Amino acid sequence: MVIPPRLVPRAGPNVWTGATMLPSHWMLPVGGEAAAELLAVAASLGGARPERREDAPMPRLGPVLREAADRLENGAGFALLRGLAADRFTPETAPAALLAVAAHLGAA
Repeated sequence: MVIPPRLVPRAGPNVWTGATMLPSHWMLPVGGEAAAELLAVAASLGGARPERREDAPMPRLGPVLREAADRLENGAGFALLRGLAADRFTPETAPAALLAVAAHLGAA
């Protein structure tokens, strides 16, 4: 005889519904200086691929990205960085900017 597994209700910050989510749970504002910092870092990389956060230092944006990483890992599982104007990046700097952000979020 096979005993069926006991169903245990899930709990924790990663168990949510749309009705329970507030913008403050998932939205992280990025200030103008931090957004400009990302533009400058992306331009300074010159096509290089940052692998670690030390490869793309961002003292203003870094703390925001650490908070985003924490929300991804221990919170709802998603975050929106509000204030990074995509139209300010060029085809050359956009990939570098995305890789710099990714380097601060964790390892691929």
